[in-house]
Amino acid sequence: MKQLKTLVYFFFLLIPNLASAAEDEFVRITSESQLTDSAVYLITCKDDTGYRNLKCQRYPNNRIDSILMFESTAAYASLPELKEHTLLFRMIRKDGHWLLRNTENERFVGEVNATVIQQQQYMNLFLHGKNADSKFFIGLEKNKKGTQILIGGKSLRYNMDAESFRLMAKGNTTMTYAELYCISGSKPAEALTLSQDRELGNQDFVGTVKFERVFESGYYNTLFLPFDVSHPQDAFGPGTTCYKPSSSTDSTVTFTKMGMNESLKANTPYLIHGTFSGAPYTFYNIDFRHQEADSVVETTLGPITIHGIYKLRKVGGSRAFILYQKGFYACTNLKSMTVEPYKWYLTCGQGNGSKLALLQIDGETLDIQGLRRDQPQGDLSVYTLQGIKTDGNWSRLPQGVYIQNGKKMVRR
Repeated sequence: MKQLKTLVYFFFLLIPNLASAAEDEFVRITSESQLTDSAVYLITCKDDTGYRNLKCQRYPNNRIDSILMFESTAAYASLPELKEHTLLFRMIRKDGHWLLRNTENERFVGEVNATVIQQQQYMNLFLHGKNADSKFFIGLEKNKKGTQILIGGKSLRYNMDAESFRLMAKGNTTMTYAELYCISGSKPAEALTLSQDRELGNQDFVGTVKFERVFESGYYNTLFLPFDVSHPQDAFGPGTTCYKPSSSTDSTVTFTKMGMNESLKANTPYLIHGTFSGAPYTFYNIDFRHQEADSVVETTLGPITIHGIYKLRKVGGSRAFILYQKGFYACTNLKSMTVEPYKWYLTCGQGNGSKLALLQIDGETLDIQGLRRDQPQGDLSVYTLQGIKTDGNWSRLPQGVYIQNGKKMVRR
């Protein structure tokens, strides 16, 4: 009986390990047709000591954060064991190309060459960036020796003497090919698309967010997001600048310029200005929750209240002020005006609206023109969806969808 109890005890000790081993299946990748968007992968090379791990290292005396080395510090007898001690990657399909994303810093891995850094031995360096060009494109190419992993057209190899991974010319006959394995038990990253045309609703999400939004380059745009953004310029474009509200008086609202890639906080109103990279704007490893009941979030700044929204908000005929290019405009006399999700508008305390006259942005003062009580000027012509210009008399138009000032308008 005692022996039976001992056997049962060891059986239950083994169950977690058996279950863990059964969860992951490691599939050797030898062609691009086997790749899965957003699935998890590991890179290794098997030598006499076992499967070599891969770790990120800073290059000595190099102050460029975007350039790293891939070193190997140990070997493991099996792939499941290796998985717990090596850097993992996700393969991303973007604009018709495969990209390799480092899960440690959420950057794409690319080739370093003499155009990137003036360094004699740059073959053991790897470029890491949020945006990708041809230096980052991934390929798989077979020959008599096996399958080469290509990064930017160079072959990924393992240098046994230096115990590191590096990129070599495809025709080079030295060093061993690196191997790519898909961890099939790993769940591909979830993807969520947010759009200024759709309300946010209830969300409990972890994964990649793609943000569809039309920004006006060269002008100030309001921005209100339900999650933190750690590197906004990486997502919106290096030519953009963010501003946060800092103070207000009866007559002035002040915004302060933020540092390059200073983090944006969830449910916080910002201005963003500059040249945008273009939608969709992609954010990785996002974890956020939102209740539909919280679709309007108010931030009080002195006599000013900023209303960040995640649903369409009708503000025509109200005491709201909306941003249009370089100024805020009153909605009091507007019969119809709707603010879209992921934007914000502001209201003033009773009796303060007529006093507000200045917008200060990083020390620059912009006159708000006495807050004209008419519709912001732009192309006010009304077009059908086929591009036919109408007579512009909104009240006489039949029901349907029209285009005015670059935006869709619904006539009911």
